[in-house]
Amino acid sequence: MGAGVWYELGQRLVELTDAPLKRTVFSLAIAIVAALISVLVRTASDRSGHEGLDAVAVGVFVFIVSYAEVRAVNARRQRLLREVSKIAELNHQVRNALQSIRYAAHLGTEAKYVEVIEDSVKRIDVVLKDLFPIVVEHPPNGV
Repeated sequence: MGAGVWYELGQRLVELTDAPLKRTVFSLAIAIVAALISVLVRTASDRSGHEGLDAVAVGVFVFIVSYAEVRAVNARRQRLLREVSKIAELNHQVRNALQSIRYAAHLGTEAKYVEVIEDSVKRIDVVLKDLFPIVVEHPPNGV
């Protein structure tokens, strides 16, 4: 199975188990499916003389389900960490620019004050565009 298949399966499992009741029902369904696999494989292996095959089949089934779930949870965790890093960088950059604006009020001339404020606003704008490029650069007409 390719990485994309595992990822998709894992995403479906994570979405399916978001709520506590859904997790409980899902876990119960997995247990029932595992038991059915065990019964079916045991019945087939009793006829063919391959005892213990049911345990292997159930183990493979549980491995597939748990592996897909763990990969999806890990992918979500990585995505969340990237987003938190973006927010931390945004916080740092905006605070620096705002601090410049705060100190600009104590400058001697109005021209220097306006220059510092404009520079700080440009820095905030650049950071927002770099960290969140999806944001529309130009507001729609009428705004």
